[in-house]
Amino acid sequence: MNINLPNLSVMLALLFLPLLGAGQAIDLITYQNTAIQYDFTSRPNSPSIPGNSQPTNGTVAWVTTSSFHYRLTYTPNQDFTGTDHFRIVRWEVTPVPHVTYLDVSVIIAPALIRAYHDYAVTHINEPVVVDVLANDISSNGIKVLQAVPAINHGTASFNPTTGLIAFTPNPGFKGLAHFNYALCNGAGDCDDGTVSITVMDTAPATADEVIQVFTKKNEAQFILVPADFILTQGPANGIFDAGADVPDYTPANNYVGPDTIRFTDGNHAIFYVIEVLNLASNVFAFDDRAFTTTNSEVTIPVKTNDFSVGTCGFSVYSQASHGTASITGNQIIYTPDPGFVGVDQFTYRSFASGCAGTAEIATVTVFVSNFAPDRTTFEMATPKGTPIIIGYNVPVSTFTFHVSSQGQLGQTLFLPGAVDTLINGVPVQGNNILIYIPNDGVQEGLDQIEITYCLRDITPGSEDCLVSKQVKIWMTILDIGTGDEPVCVGDCVWAGDTNADGIVNMTDLLPIGRSMGEIGTERIGATFEVWYGQYAEDWSDLFASGEYTANVKHIDADGNSIVTAADTVAIRSFYGRTHNMVPAVMPYAPYEFILEGPLFINPGDYVEFSIKVGTPAQPAEDIYGFVFPFNYNPDAIAAESVQVNWRNDNFLAYDSPVLFMDHNNLNGLFEAGYTRTSGLVASGHGELGTLGVIVDDIIGFRSDEEEMLLQFGGDAGVSMDKNGQYSAVRVRPFQLRVKLASEEAETSAWNDDQLKTFPNPSGDYVTVHLNGQQEFEQLTLSTLMGQVVQHQSGLRTNQTTLDVSQLPTGIYILSVAGEKGMLNRKIEVMR
Repeated sequence: MNINLPNLSVMLALLFLPLLGAGQAIDLITYQNTAIQYDFTSRPNSPSIPGNSQPTNGTVAWVTTSSFHYRLTYTPNQDFTGTDHFRIVRWEVTPVPHVTYLDVSVIIAPALIRAYHDYAVTHINEPVVVDVLANDISSNGIKVLQAVPAINHGTASFNPTTGLIAFTPNPGFKGLAHFNYALCNGAGDCDDGTVSITVMDTAPATADEVIQVFTKKNEAQFILVPADFILTQGPANGIFDAGADVPDYTPANNYVGPDTIRFTDGNHAIFYVIEVLNLASNVFAFDDRAFTTTNSEVTIPVKTNDFSVGTCGFSVYSQASHGTASITGNQIIYTPDPGFVGVDQFTYRSFASGCAGTAEIATVTVFVSNFAPDRTTFEMATPKGTPIIIGYNVPVSTFTFHVSSQGQLGQTLFLPGAVDTLINGVPVQGNNILIYIPNDGVQEGLDQIEITYCLRDITPGSEDCLVSKQVKIWMTILDIGTGDEPVCVGDCVWAGDTNADGIVNMTDLLPIGRSMGEIGTERIGATFEVWYGQYAEDWSDLFASGEYTANVKHIDADGNSIVTAADTVAIRSFYGRTHNMVPAVMPYAPYEFILEGPLFINPGDYVEFSIKVGTPAQPAEDIYGFVFPFNYNPDAIAAESVQVNWRNDNFLAYDSPVLFMDHNNLNGLFEAGYTRTSGLVASGHGELGTLGVIVDDIIGFRSDEEEMLLQFGGDAGVSMDKNGQYSAVRVRPFQLRVKLASEEAETSAWNDDQLKTFPNPSGDYVTVHLNGQQEFEQLTLSTLMGQVVQHQSGLRTNQTTLDVSQLPTGIYILSVAGEKGMLNRKIEVMR
């Protein structure tokens, strides 16, 4: 064989030239005058920082911790706060030696402030004072209480200087209570803390208690047991730490299954029945979401939010169901099947930096949509003389609008492509912007705009629309303002639309819970009198993450500079109002809402359904809050009777304050929202609460029909996870059979199950309802000692309402009587 030596030298030189690999984005957070470290690898050669890639507001150094492993230390300049950037050039050997880089961004916050969970114990009707600052941390030594934004089962007052919070339980309440507090350090940084309080009965209990607790594999969970209880049986598969700020349980490494801890106070025992769920949080590989349109591929930088550097073991683990996923560098290209519209998923596998340890699996969810407006008619409003951007912030750009009718009182413009301009002296920036500008001199009025949405066919040479949809917008010009106040055109605060998706609905409750206690700038001129886009200064949120990317100023609905439970008032005030046309697209969660109840009932009966989420085989994972919808037939269900009662001891309320509200349009849709406010998610399964309805005395059906079938469920609710991402949650269908022809009602004796009382416990009113098409004539409410506190006679009805708002808290005996006998029920008055 003849070899040309000069050519061989060239070939060898080319073989060992470094190939340039893709970069990895690294985000770090530290605090003023505080260094931060980060571990990475570089093989076979040492890392370096090019001269033009050095940080401008700090210094970087690293040491070798082992072969090819390095520990970087970034030190910010004295007193600097803000963001710094630098690039590290490093080497990888797979598949051949090549150069890649780490693009590092460091946020240097003014100071560290951390509020840690507190726990206290009191008795019924007895206040307790909690020193919440004792275990909290502030790097500059300043700790100032700003507010108590959410409280369950009591009231609270605080001293901002001493850090003492006095909590008074509601009269008669016993059980677990919680509240949040907002803690700041005087440098503009705040954190939200949580306090849990066990309110005990003053009389010693004798019956044992069983408390269900959930935790994920390898994760600790609080055990909220009063200090005067003694441990008599420790966990068999984990460790109980009684000396922590809040007692906690940590399962044995990788253990999954049941565990039990027993305590006693000498009179009775408390059993904490712990279920360690077979769920685990990833350490370095995290889920992603991406968006594309029909027949269009999308490149997904899945490694951007991961803590693993490089592509060691990086592969598609499970393929997409409605498309294909392929790896290129440290990205994945997803191509949907022709014509597919919907939500698709696939998973990828990755190792930690340096290819060490066990691989992790992360899920990628891809939304393939035409992103057309979700309805054909919208109602919007703007103050006189103020342009309004008709929001359409979809995550794609291959769409246009055609304005077929500008309106009579203004003009409607479509600005294609990237927009950066001034309109009426106000900066307007964005992509493919649709804007309405009221005419000069128009003080008020109702205008009509007509537009056509077009999703473009991106095939070269094509000018067709893959999807088109006509939309009508009714625009109200409001006669408000003097012209001197700040004008808002884009990124306006629409009170109640906390997630800035263009509509006020129950999902807007969830960001309030997630951002409870956040503090920012007061909104001047905030009002609930008229709904329009209000100007607000941006809030600084160095730690914003997740799907919710709108500025936190949108959550502060009342504009008082702090997110509290009071911000829910705007949701109720403006429910259903819209200001843009963004459609909602969500993947389905792997768990379900489950409705359970009786299978057969009579017309006129009160029916109570159990609302559950998840199962032991498929528990709900990392829930922060949810929206539960209940669709009903208003011809068969008494619309005003629909109500929900949440359990105080459900797994979402175990270690966190909760916030809940509901809305009934009285025309077939009841929506209930529920959210934690502690900043931490929960996992588990079981009953969350109950939903009650009254089935009307149905008329108009043929007399020979024996029953009517009512269908509930089958639709989708919404859940929010730890990253602020929404998922659809299917409501499992449930059928209820209504007996239309029943001779038993006339002849059958009463049974105890027919007497219904709701809500029970209650602090104001209790509805008394008798099922089975029966009637009662008398009603008596007595104390346990037999003293009559209410009596009604001559009723001949199946339902009445008791006013218990003036009664002392405690247990009462309700008796209803009629021709067929008497029924009794315990009523608890609690506030």
